[in-house]
Amino acid sequence: MEQYIYIIAPTAGWAVAQGLKVLFDLRRDGFQLLDALASGGMPSSHSAASAALATVIGITQGIESVYFGLALTLAAVIMYDSLGVRRTTGENTLSIRALESKAGIKSKQRVHFGTKGHTPLEVVAGGFAGLSVGVILTILL
Repeated sequence: MEQYIYIIAPTAGWAVAQGLKVLFDLRRDGFQLLDALASGGMPSSHSAASAALATVIGITQGIESVYFGLALTLAAVIMYDSLGVRRTTGENTLSIRALESKAGIKSKQRVHFGTKGHTPLEVVAGGFAGLSVGVILTILL
């Protein structure tokens, strides 16, 4: 099982974040199966997956390794992107929907409502979840 830690860690990081997302949304609006797969929300599953992978690589290969450098860079790009481009895209989608509604236009293309970026707190929470998952998995495996 140990040889698969680099696949298990990001998958587990994503699953933990998505599970937390369902729990947080459950409090707000009841159980929605869609919440288990939706992007956006608290915590960021993209951040959790990339942080879990970088953590496991840092612990097993060393923080001076080229692999850790690559994983850390990838995690930083993913987290930065979720705060920038993806968040802006989500905000634009909501604005377009509001304009369509006011104008009485029914769009042929629908973007999933959950498709959006993250707030800084959601990204940090996802990063912390991934870091925790990475450390726990390294200890267990």
